[in-house]
Amino acid sequence: MSDAIVMIASGDLRLSANQKCWPTQERVEAAVTNAVRKAGRNVERGHAFDPVKQHGFIDSQKYGMDVFRKIPRTAPLMVVRGRLAV
Repeated sequence: MSDAIVMIASGDLRLSANQKCWPTQERVEAAVTNAVRKAGRNVERGHAFDPVKQHGFIDSQKYGMDVFRKIPRTAPLMVVRGRLAV
């Protein structure tokens, strides 16, 4: 990872909730990323969209542990969560 701000998104244990909320999350992440870039910083996602699950949330404690292992301890971290009521 570079010196960018690392963005993560905590999700739900329910696959259907994560899938339903994903379009809203994408819009929120895009708005946050644009604002951070206007402030002169870059944003890098700390974990990828999962094409099988059709969302990009951290959806379990185990997956969260895997994600955090890969983020440098000194990296600036931002949790972004735009969620619908489900």
